[in-house]
Amino acid sequence: MDFDDISLDEFDKLKQDWGICEPTSRYRHRDDCLLHSMHCGSFNFSFRLYWDDGAEDWLIRFPLPGKSMILDEKVCREALLMQYVANNTSIPVPRVIAYGAASENPTGLGSFLIMTWIEGKKMSDLLRKEGDACQRKNTQSDHRPADLANHLWTNGGNSARALGSRL
Repeated sequence: MDFDDISLDEFDKLKQDWGICEPTSRYRHRDDCLLHSMHCGSFNFSFRLYWDDGAEDWLIRFPLPGKSMILDEKVCREALLMQYVANNTSIPVPRVIAYGAASENPTGLGSFLIMTWIEGKKMSDLLRKEGDACQRKNTQSDHRPADLANHLWTNGGNSARALGSRL
């Protein structure tokens, strides 16, 4: 897939001009959020937000235009999968606060996913370590990708396969 540099440039301009706290305020019922950090991966851009109320931080994430196709469906599928994993396994995943299509986002930044922030290690950091992370012996086997997939399959059973047909 060719990446759309024009869409990426337009997205960069919108990020600079946008009040990031606006969409989270309607779900947190506070308008005093602060920016903790910004994160950009290969397919998503996100902001970690916090409030001075002692409650959990949130992450608002947007798919990068030009990096994925059918962005509204991508975000919806990710949100549904995270909710399924949270409700049917012991795998720690962020709690989904809200998600929506581009048409539901008044900022112009497109589809969005708001979730709680979970401290931990990035999967990319784990995979960069020397050796094959899937083959290495680890006392916390739930951190290996193959074990995560197996956990989903065995604990979800037919409902995991049914979820796949709906996504």
